[in-house]
Amino acid sequence: MENISAELKPGHIIYFEDPFGKTEYERREGLEREIGTIIETVKQVEDIYVIITSREEVFKEFEKEKIKEKTKETAKAFAEEIKNMTDDKILFLSFLFIRSLEVEFVREMYQELEKELNLKDAWEFDSVLNWFKDDKISISGGGYSEGGYGEGGYGGVGVPKHIELSHPAYSEALPYLLVEGGCITRINREIFSKLLLKLSKKIFVVASVAHAVKDNFDKLPEKVRNLLDRLQKLLQQLILGIYQGGGLQQALNLISNALPKINPDFVEQKRKKC
Repeated sequence: MENISAELKPGHIIYFEDPFGKTEYERREGLEREIGTIIETVKQVEDIYVIITSREEVFKEFEKEKIKEKTKETAKAFAEEIKNMTDDKILFLSFLFIRSLEVEFVREMYQELEKELNLKDAWEFDSVLNWFKDDKISISGGGYSEGGYGEGGYGGVGVPKHIELSHPAYSEALPYLLVEGGCITRINREIFSKLLLKLSKKIFVVASVAHAVKDNFDKLPEKVRNLLDRLQKLLQQLILGIYQGGGLQQALNLISNALPKINPDFVEQKRKKC
């Protein structure tokens, strides 16, 4: 398909047989981009036809790869955008790389960390939130208004407002923020790692913290890696509390999510009881 643009002329029919592989998908660097170039060029040239054949299962794999490639490009672009932000905005987004969280919890932790990290000229929490609103973040539950949040951060039906990144691809920007050129970044060392250390002391988010550490283990400082050992008891206490409170399914779900991070003997014991 190289130099295909030169072949796309009026009055031509061009046929591509199984460019994605004959019986199984064969990944080739730049293939997704080349197909896109062909489609865009055909739109601009009259009286030309391009026929591309492919087995259905092979084409489905190509589509999956195409989505992965777009997601990767979006994640890289978002990471570059974040690198140029001020530290208060980077701190705010760092919460959302860990999980969807209650607005009021993020507000409280943001205000504490803003002081602990000695962030210069940091915006107030609501100002940062409004800056990202309707773009990089989404808010669910309890009715949001321009004037801020209701008493206690709860809506009319008592559902806490939660905040999260507005697109799944955005969450995949984190690895590009933690390491650059084989070295741990300033954002990692001075903001994200310190956030993980602080949140590891909050029992209802320990599973998410442990998950974040596990997923980025080789990109984090040793002190943060060691959190997986320290969080063992907290994870077990959390699961036991949920189980004893009647939340059987929730306890099973948490065991499933935390499986790579908790003692195997504890998991087997709880599964037998459940």
